[in-house]
Amino acid sequence: HVPLASEVAEVVREENCGVVVAATERAGALAASIVELAADRQRVAEMGRRARLAAKTKHNFENAVDAFESVLQPRIAGRLE
Repeated sequence: HVPLASEVAEVVREENCGVVVAATERAGALAASIVELAADRQRVAEMGRRARLAAKTKHNFENAVDAFESVLQPRIAGRLE
């Protein structure tokens, strides 16, 4: 469970690699999503392909380190001056 406004939910929507169901929705909404996905194996396979591609090209360790460094580097440089 993640909030609808979380980065995880945002990535799932942007990459179209899964389904986001609000926690405030009734259990029926989640069940309906599961039934819908179970009936469409091609859609699930495509979501999986997009998820793997996004993980490999965008949301990987190297990119996380680069993002972290880009935030820290100016702060570190400012302290060293």
